[in-house]
Amino acid sequence: MVFEKALQIELNNITVPGEAEKAAALKALFTRYLVTLHEVEKQTLPMDVRRHLYFKEILPLFQQVKSTADEILQMNQNNMHEANDAARKDAASARQRMYIFLLFGAFVAIAFMLFIGKWILRPIHRLILSTEEIRSGNLDLIVQADSHDEIGRLSEAFNCHGRQSP
Repeated sequence: MVFEKALQIELNNITVPGEAEKAAALKALFTRYLVTLHEVEKQTLPMDVRRHLYFKEILPLFQQVKSTADEILQMNQNNMHEANDAARKDAASARQRMYIFLLFGAFVAIAFMLFIGKWILRPIHRLILSTEEIRSGNLDLIVQADSHDEIGRLSEAFNCHGRQSP
């Protein structure tokens, strides 16, 4: 029977607090329902007894089974909605953190671009100006060398030009 299979799956898949108790109650109600149903199906019982069993026991049991199954369904749906809401909040929080990191990364990139002029382009520009001075005849020019990297060594090489001549 389909309901019995679904009930067995439910009994083996308890995920929400209070669900186990509801599932056990559902199983007990359904068992009582089946026992009473088998009594009603007996052809040896008089029709008025069978009718009485149906309306006074089977129908109320069926309604209790249906109501309890609906309560379990509602519990699980509420749990899914809560999990969905929590997942949406987590996603929104992650998106917000991503935007913050993106802005921070953009700020760092802009700062790096501004400082690259100071670190690399300004010394190169100073060398270009110095070579133009030397070309125009100023051989006593002292090129400022602020670093010990290749640009600094090149600047020092300009400063040594006058000292090495005989």
